[in-house]
Amino acid sequence: MHEFFWNITVAYLLLFLVLSSVLYVYSRQTSFKYYAVYNVGVFLYLLTKGERLYYGLKDNSLFNIFDAETVGALRIHFNWMIQVFFYSVYFLFALYFLDFQKFSPRIIPRLKKVFLVVNIIFFSLCIVSIFFDFYLVVFYTFAFGFIPFILFLSIYYFRPAMRFSGDQKYFFLAGVFFYIIFALLAFYSSYFSKTNAPLVFFFIGIIIENICFSLGLAFKFKMINDEKNFQQNKAINAEHAIELTKLRSVIEGEENERKRIAEDLHDGIIGDLSAIKLHVAILDEKGTMRPEKKNLQKIIDMIDQACTQVRRISHDLMPASIEDFGLIESVNQYCKKLNLAHITQIDFQTFGVYNPLSKNHESTLYRIIQELLNNIIKHAYAEQTLVQINFHEDEISISVEDDGKGFESESIHEGIGLKNVRSRVKLLQGELDVKSSEKGTFVHILIDLNKLNHD
Repeated sequence: MHEFFWNITVAYLLLFLVLSSVLYVYSRQTSFKYYAVYNVGVFLYLLTKGERLYYGLKDNSLFNIFDAETVGALRIHFNWMIQVFFYSVYFLFALYFLDFQKFSPRIIPRLKKVFLVVNIIFFSLCIVSIFFDFYLVVFYTFAFGFIPFILFLSIYYFRPAMRFSGDQKYFFLAGVFFYIIFALLAFYSSYFSKTNAPLVFFFIGIIIENICFSLGLAFKFKMINDEKNFQQNKAINAEHAIELTKLRSVIEGEENERKRIAEDLHDGIIGDLSAIKLHVAILDEKGTMRPEKKNLQKIIDMIDQACTQVRRISHDLMPASIEDFGLIESVNQYCKKLNLAHITQIDFQTFGVYNPLSKNHESTLYRIIQELLNNIIKHAYAEQTLVQINFHEDEISISVEDDGKGFESESIHEGIGLKNVRSRVKLLQGELDVKSSEKGTFVHILIDLNKLNHD
């Protein structure tokens, strides 16, 4: 039975040594590095408990250097030293595995120093004991010094582990609990039993701890992947936010420039043209010859046409109706004005309940529709154009469809007008779908109002 448990435990340790080493290389998590070192320590400890290995040493040169009594003392003291070592490493592994470095970063560096001092003291004591036969001192130091110290630390840090660690803590702490119980049973029974029961207890404790560690590991890796995905999404969102900020700045700059130019046209050029018209009219009133009167009237008519064109350009650059009447009425007026030019017949339709958006968002939507209609007038040679705005509870859909000549699919990204449309749709965090053929072009835009509300 003892040999069976010994073989099973060694196999488990070798398996988890390889597993923890691979996990450390893959994830660079410090906890797996400590767990690999811990498995090495326990493996060396079990080698001192392997009877075949011990008796095999009799045929080794070690017995040619030391007598059997000295070799036995070396074996016993190495047994104590390696236990202090791997229990220390295991405790540090547990703190890393439970993420103490995140919510209490000062604890682990301090305990590293403490465990280093403890191991140096115990190692020195064992060396002295080997030569001066202080075995009982070493035993009492381990039994009534080191073990109570480890138990005290385990109880002390149990509460913050339960409070701050992730879901991996439940399986892992259960494994630690059974590991401690069986280790204590093994230690206690080793001095009250002459059978191999102590080692059986220790082997069972290691196996249970490995199983619970595996379950905790599954949750740990889930948390690592979730954290990795969260950080990646956070970086993507931050990059997206920076890009939207830049895009918003560009479009706001364009709008401000449009406004400035519109005001300059209205207040400057129209004012100058009106003054020129006034002077020409004064010349007409002073009495001129008939041919000259005719020419002056032509000049006045040309000035009136220029004023009309400037007013139209000024209105297109900065439509006052957005501020006064909102999106629907502004688009409706713009479509009616284009219909007067008899270039294409535009049918404007709305569906659903219109809930006004912010002026900036409505201005952006207006610019999108304006740009699409301008593209149709300039390039499509369409007879019929349909503009629809559909208002839903959480979204707005805009579709612009014409029966024009369409364009090649590879040129979709080349036009400046369509690039402007894409930029503005991106600013609204919407979706743009463009389909074109020789029978016409269909543009569909979907805006999520929830994203606009969080903008």
